[in-house]
Amino acid sequence: MERSSIVSGRRVFLIPLIGIATLSAILATAAIAPVVVTGAVASGSDSPRAALTTNGSSDWFTYLGNYNRTSNGTNDSWLTQQNAKSLGVSWTYTAGQTLPNGSAAVYNGIASSTTVVAGTAYFGSWNGFEYAVNVTTHHLVWSTYLGIDSFAPKCGPTNNIGVSSPPTVTNGTVYLGGNNVTGGFDAAFYALNASNGTILWSVPTGNMTKGYYSWANPLIYDGYAYIGLASNCDGPLVQAGLLQINLQTNLTTPNHIVVHRFNTMPTVNGKEFIGASIWASPSLDAGNNTIYVTTGNPPAGTSTESPPNPQNYSESIIALNASTLNLESFWQIPQHETVSDGDFGAGATVVQGVPVKGSPETLVVAGNKDGFVYAWNASDVGRGPLWATQTGITIRELISPAAYGGGLVYVETPALTIGGVSAPGGIFALYPNNGTIAWEEALLGRGIGAPLYADGVILAEAGQFIEVFNGVNGQIDTEIKCPSYFVSAPSIAEGYVWAGCENGMEYALELSTHTYTVKFTETGLPLQSTWGITLAPYSGSPTVVNSTTTTIKFHEPNGLYTYRITPIPGYHITPGSPPGPFW
Repeated sequence: MERSSIVSGRRVFLIPLIGIATLSAILATAAIAPVVVTGAVASGSDSPRAALTTNGSSDWFTYLGNYNRTSNGTNDSWLTQQNAKSLGVSWTYTAGQTLPNGSAAVYNGIASSTTVVAGTAYFGSWNGFEYAVNVTTHHLVWSTYLGIDSFAPKCGPTNNIGVSSPPTVTNGTVYLGGNNVTGGFDAAFYALNASNGTILWSVPTGNMTKGYYSWANPLIYDGYAYIGLASNCDGPLVQAGLLQINLQTNLTTPNHIVVHRFNTMPTVNGKEFIGASIWASPSLDAGNNTIYVTTGNPPAGTSTESPPNPQNYSESIIALNASTLNLESFWQIPQHETVSDGDFGAGATVVQGVPVKGSPETLVVAGNKDGFVYAWNASDVGRGPLWATQTGITIRELISPAAYGGGLVYVETPALTIGGVSAPGGIFALYPNNGTIAWEEALLGRGIGAPLYADGVILAEAGQFIEVFNGVNGQIDTEIKCPSYFVSAPSIAEGYVWAGCENGMEYALELSTHTYTVKFTETGLPLQSTWGITLAPYSGSPTVVNSTTTTIKFHEPNGLYTYRITPIPGYHITPGSPPGPFW
C-alpha cells in the first residue's frame, strides 16, 4: 500500500475483473489519506471548546514531560493504538506580533516545544515573544517580549532568533531562557508570572555578541534552576557549562544568583577555552540526586584531548551532583572515534527499571552526531557505554533526544539508509537492555525533535509532517502536515497533542469523531452475484462486507487503509487503464 500525503479531491482505484464484469472502487480522500480540518487560524476567532472532558488528561509541565526526559505521555490515556488513526488538527493559534519598536516581526516560526499547565499552553516564537494560550477558548492569555538575538551568524531561516527555550511551569512561575528585553548584549534566564506574563526577575547568562544563546529548557529542582550554556550554532563557540541559580528565599544566600557553575572547558593560565556547549536540557535522576548533561565539540583544529583531560569535557556524557555541581563521573568519545562536528546534540534520557543481567538498572541514553545511540549505567557513566547502536545516518545531525515507553527506547534521525533505500529521516525502536533494534522505519522528513510516546503510540516530527506509528511494530497509522517544518518535540496534555511549526502556527491535535463514507461499486457481474471487500486500517481489525448488490459502503474515521477484493470464481483481477493502484 502506498503511503499517501495530504491532498484534496478524490482517490480513485480501478480494479478490472477480466471476464464479463468490471469492478471499480471509488474512495474518498478521507478514507485513504489523512485529512486536515482546521478552524480559523487567527487567535480567538474559532469556536471555543465547551469543556475539557477528555478521560485521563494531565499537565505537561516541562520539556519532554518530566525530568527523566522520557517524553512519555501515557498518563493522557485518550490516545491509543486503537484510535490513533483518527488523530487530526482540531485548532491552531498563529504567532504574530508587533515588536516593541513598532515594526513587524521578521520571522514568527515556532521552534519551542509546548508546555501545558492548568488550562494554559505556553510556547515561544522566533519573533521574540513567549505566548500563553487558553486551552479551552483558544484565545491569547498574554504574550511577553523576551528579545531577539540578531548578533553573529545563526542557523535556521533567519539571523534574528527569538525564543527557542521550552518553558518549565511550576508554582505559578514560567522559567525559560531568552534574549535581552531592552536590546542589550546579555542573554538571560527569565522568571515570568504564569497568570499575566509579567517578568518577575532575570539572571544574565552570556553576552550574545560573543555567541551565547539559550536553546534548552531549564531544570527546576529542589529550590534551584539549572541552565545549560551554549553557542548559537558554533558561531562562535563560547565557554560553555551548567549554571545553578538559587530560587529560594532565605537569609544565607541571596535570591536569584548563580551559586555554582560547572565549566565544560577549562581556564588555563587565564585563558578561557571555548567549546563543549550544553545544547540540550539537563536530565535528573532524583533518587541519586544526579544531573546528567551532554556536550558538543571542541574548537575546530583541536581534539577532545586538547587541552588534556579531565578538564576538557567536550563530546561527553557528564554526571554531576545536583546540590554542588561536583563531578561524579563522565565518559568522552575516544579521540580515534570522533568525527567532525561530533556533538552530543541530543540530551540524556534517564530510563529506569531496565533488566540488565537479571537486575533492574537505571540507564542513561543519548545519541551523538556520529550516528550512534549510546547507553550507560546511571550509577557510573565513566565505565563507558553498555551498548552503542549505529543508525546508518548519512548526515551528521542526530540531535533527537530519546523517548521511552512500552519497554522500548525510540530515537529519530536525519537522512539515512534503511534496507538499502535512502530516506530523509528515520525512527528506531531499541530494546534498552542491549540496544538491539526492535523495528525501524523511514520518515517523510528529517527527524529533529524527540518522538512522543503515549500508550503504545509513537508520534515523530519529520519535516513537514507529524507521523503517527504503532509503537510495537512500527506500522504507520496516520500523518499530519504543516506548510513549513516541525522542528521541536510534540507534547501531549489536557486532551490535545501540541506541536509548533516554523510557519508560526501552534497546532492542537485531537481525535476526530467524524466518519467518512467509502464506496466500492461493481458493474457487469450477474445479478445477485456475491462479492466482498475487506477494508483494513494500518492498525486495528479489518472490516469485511459482502453484498449481492452493486455497491458496498463503509463508514470509517479518518486514516490510512488497505483493501482486498474477495476472489470471485471465474474472474481474476488485472491492472486496469489507467494503471493502478490510484492517480
